[in-house]
Parts: sequence; structure tokens; C-alpha cells
Amino acid sequence: MHKQLSISDYVRLLFPQRIAKGKQHRTQIDKALELSKVDPQLARDMVHSGSGKKDAIKISQQSGISAISLKPSQTTMRAEHTVGIAINMLIAKKIGGNIGAIISKDGHIMDGHHRWAGSILAGGAQATVGGWVAQLRGKKLIPVLNIITKGYFGRRNGNKGTGDISKIVPSEVKKILQDYEDNGRSGEYGFTAQEFKKALQDRFGSVSQGIEIISDNAKLINKKVPIWAPDRVDMPVIEPSEVPEAAELLNKGKVDWAEPFKK
Repeated sequence: MHKQLSISDYVRLLFPQRIAKGKQHRTQIDKALELSKVDPQLARDMVHSGSGKKDAIKISQQSGISAISLKPSQTTMRAEHTVGIAINMLIAKKIGGNIGAIISKDGHIMDGHHRWAGSILAGGAQATVGGWVAQLRGKKLIPVLNIITKGYFGRRNGNKGTGDISKIVPSEVKKILQDYEDNGRSGEYGFTAQEFKKALQDRFGSVSQGIEIISDNAKLINKKVPIWAPDRVDMPVIEPSEVPEAAELLNKGKVDWAEPFKK
């Protein structure tokens, strides 16, 4: 007596490649926490095979977010670059603002770490920033953004990071500020010693007082990176100008990231 086949058995017999693809998508999402493990061809397939409502991730642009409420998702940060950004904000009299990054539901920033930390150094606990807030926790959001990085924007490799967020402490910040007081800062985002002193006098009343306050603000920067966070080189690479485009993919559910996967 022959066993009666179920509907799922018929589907497997008639559409074996589609079943295999569904399994591939599941495996890829499991691996996609690291950009280097994302298969480019499969990622291209996944960014165009989402099923709308099921795969939609609500994301919207928000401003006025408390900077000290946010958390990093990478350890590689340069103290000197962070302090330089803070001083440029004080010179421009514009602290915080849009960090050009996607922020997860649980407050992890996917990029824009230096601008985020610089806002805190310059503005302390009152500093606010803006970005695109996605209604998905960081550990689940990174794989989706990595799929978009390779499958939609076509980037094979992540950015290498340097520095260490744990070094952004009052003593190190003070050392950098004291150097700025004597020599200013060179480079594309440089400033003179005179510009540095005037910015601190205008904001804090004196240079010495400004150095103390900015240095002390380093204590407010959350330096706790979650254990699930990948190395910088395995994080998503989405430029600030591309974030609205990535947000549209998330809002419209274009990426096949949630079960049941596309068959």
C-alpha cells in the first residue's frame, strides 16, 4: 500500500529549488551578523524577495534624542577625532544634530559613533542627536543591514576601524585639549589655537574651565559594547546619504529576513 503524500510533500517534489532557497535565506540571516559571511549573490536575491508586511521594519527619522541614552555597537573609536569633532561643534555653536546613522530599537547606533561621542563631550548630559530609528533590536538589525550592504549597495568589504572607545576618558581628553590650546588642530577639520580658546571662553567662561568640563563629560559616554557586536570590519557600510534609501527598503519590507522565508 502506497503512502499518501501530503501537500508539503508535493511542494518538495515539484519545487525543490524553492525549498532549498528558503533554507538558504534562513542560514544566511544566521550568518549575516558578520558582513564577511554574507554571500553576495544570495544577498542580492534577498533584498528583492521580501514579502512586504511580514518583512517590514518600521523606521523613521527622529531628532532630539538624548545622546547619553544611546549605546555604541563598535569598540574602534579614535579619541583625538572625537575631541576634534566636539571642538568644531563648539566653534560652530551647533552641538549634536543628525549623526547620519540608523539607530536600533534598543538604542544602539550602527554608525556615526564619533559624532555621537563628540556631541556628549561638547554638550554633556543635555546633548541631543538625530537619526533614523528602526523598530528592531540591534542584534537582529545588523544582519538585515549587512544583507542590504552587500545585496543592494554592492559593497563586499567593511570599513576597518582604529582606536579604542575605552581610551576616551577624562585624562586622555584633557591631554588632547591641552595640546589644542597650544597648537590648535591641523587637517581638513582643523582649527587654530585662537579659535579653540575663543570657543571655550564663549561657552564656558574660560579656557581652563572649558577643558575641565569637556574632559569630565567623557564619563558620560557609554563605552559598553554588547558581546554580540561584530568587529568594525564586519559591520554594515551605509553612507549617510544612502540611509533614506535603506530606510525605504526596511519600511516596505523588501528584504526577506523574517520567517517564514521566501520559498
